[in-house]
Formats: sequence, structure tokens, C-alpha cells
Amino acid sequence: MPAPPTFQYELIRERFQTLDCLVRPVWNAEIEGLLRQFLVYGRRDAELMLGRGVMYFPIIEHYLSQYNLPQGMKYLPLVESSMRPKAVSHVGATGLWQFMPATARQFGLRVNHYLDERRDPYKSTEAALRYLAYLYEKYESWELALAAYNAGSGTVDRAIRRAGSTDFWKIRSYLPRETRQYVPKLIVATYIGEYHQEHGLQPRYPDFELQFTRTVKVYHYITFLEIAKATGASPTTLYKLNPGYKKGVIPSNPKGNYLILPEAVVESFRAYLRKRNIEYHQGESLPEDLYRKSTYVVLVGDTLEALARMFDCSEEDIMRWNGLKSRELYYRQELIIYHPRKTPLKERA
Repeated sequence: MPAPPTFQYELIRERFQTLDCLVRPVWNAEIEGLLRQFLVYGRRDAELMLGRGVMYFPIIEHYLSQYNLPQGMKYLPLVESSMRPKAVSHVGATGLWQFMPATARQFGLRVNHYLDERRDPYKSTEAALRYLAYLYEKYESWELALAAYNAGSGTVDRAIRRAGSTDFWKIRSYLPRETRQYVPKLIVATYIGEYHQEHGLQPRYPDFELQFTRTVKVYHYITFLEIAKATGASPTTLYKLNPGYKKGVIPSNPKGNYLILPEAVVESFRAYLRKRNIEYHQGESLPEDLYRKSTYVVLVGDTLEALARMFDCSEEDIMRWNGLKSRELYYRQELIIYHPRKTPLKERA
């Protein structure tokens, strides 16, 4: 049976030679098989993962810049959790970054009756990157750091002693089966993230209100139901944006807790808090404003393809942002464009 047009071996191998990946992008039968699972048999799953990425990639990219870590690390949650902050493994690892409770607490994440910050995309990302930076400092190899993140340093240290080598590919046979696949899966996730459009994968994006958000820091007890009544945001939306709050309750905290809201309802929530004389803070210490909204006026000769290249997005992004049902544009048509903010927050006015 001939290979589908979306899986052209020679072209893919050529791309692997220049793939910007956290680890060396080897090409072998195992990588080919994993890649085929997503590009041929698991296309819907790949599209869902990539769609969820629009909510979490900007957060990860922010902290990668803050900690001066390689941007290719942003694809690791595709391997860990399929970009699902409420994912739970068979051993109890939880969140985008799949923290076990003990490791989570070691890196400052709270896990209690009300909170599970392993599911908080901001706090878990910062904790995971601190942990990975520590492991890289120990092993001086991203392959070994990733293996230790997955299986624990003790397991990797034993594998190194048994193999008499610090080369991941040489110690690999001494690692657990899941860990042996961990680095190859990251290579595949990176390729899919970088080349999904070339394979006809269309990310299945979440609703607008889940993509464009702001944060507010609140200090007093408040429930999602109260927030929903005050703002018009649905409790379901609040749960999706704030998966770290297990009971739909934000407990009192003198240091404050962060609440993520759809951008459209932030002002109404602030007005509600002011009316009740409840203390809050705008939360600029988190990447609350990850996108900048602008309007572009279509000129003669403009096409969706050309505008997508200009604004570093996809044609589908522009259509979705503007509710377009056709790819045809007309002169002086106004289009909404969202640009990821690249400037670190601490440098903003």
C-alpha cells in the first residue's frame, strides 16, 4: 500500500537534518514509527494537542526566556500530558508537566484540599523549568536531564554506572521502557510542532475566551460561582482556565492567588471587587497579556497566504479571529490580528 501524501520519507528526513530541537534529532525506524502514528493514524489527536498549545505555548515561552532556556523545551508537555493541565498518569503524576506530589512540593507547588498547583499552567511551568535547569546543570546533557526528569536521577545514575557511559543512546537499554521512548517522543513532538502545516494538520483551537486572557491577583475567599455571576463568564470556562482550583473556590491567602479570566470580563470583575471593597492586584508578575490585538486594513493584492506570512501565523488563524467563511478578501476590509508579545514582562512599561 503506498504511503499517504502526508508522509514523504525523503522530505521528512531532509527536514530532520536542520530541525531545531532541544536534543540531537536522530532519524531511525523508531522515530519513523512514532511520527507515522501522529501524521497518519493519530491526526485528530495531534490537531487537538496543537490547538491546546495556543493557550500554553506563550506561557512556556515566557518562562523559557526568563530562565534563559532553549525554546525547543516548549514541546515537552506534548509528550508529558498532550497539553492537558488536568492529565493524571497511572502513578498519580499530574498536570502539563506531570509532577508527582513530593517533587511538586520540593519545587514550591501547593497540593492540598483546595489547590493542586501541578495543574496551574503558570506555576507548574516555572517549577518544571527550574527542575529541568537543575538536572541539566547536573548532567550537562539535555538527553540525560530529560531521562532524569522522567525516571528520576537515581535511575539515570544507575544506568550510567551499568553502561559505563554518559551517552543517552548507550545507556538507554538500562532505562525503563517509558524513559527509553521519552527522548524520541520529544524529537517527534518537535517535528510536529514545527512542520504540522506542511502535513495538513489543522490545530483544533479552543474557544476565543480561553485563548485571550488576563490575570487578577485576589487575596480573599471567593467562589467560581460568585465570579461567574459578577462577570457573565461561565463556571465551565473558569474551571478550564483555572484547573489548579479543585473545588471551584479560591481560598484566602495574604500573599494572593492568581485568577485567570477571559479578557472580555476582566474589567467587570475588577469593578465588582471595587464595589465590595475587596483587595485585588492586576497581576503583572505573570504573563497576563500574552497577545497584542491590532487591526489591519486590507490593501489591493493582499491574500490570506501573504498576510499569514507577514504576521507569522496561519491562514486559519486569521479566518478564525475574524469569523471568515471564505478566503476571499476585499479592499479596505478590516481584519483583527493577534500578535504574541515577545518582550519580557519586566521590561514593559
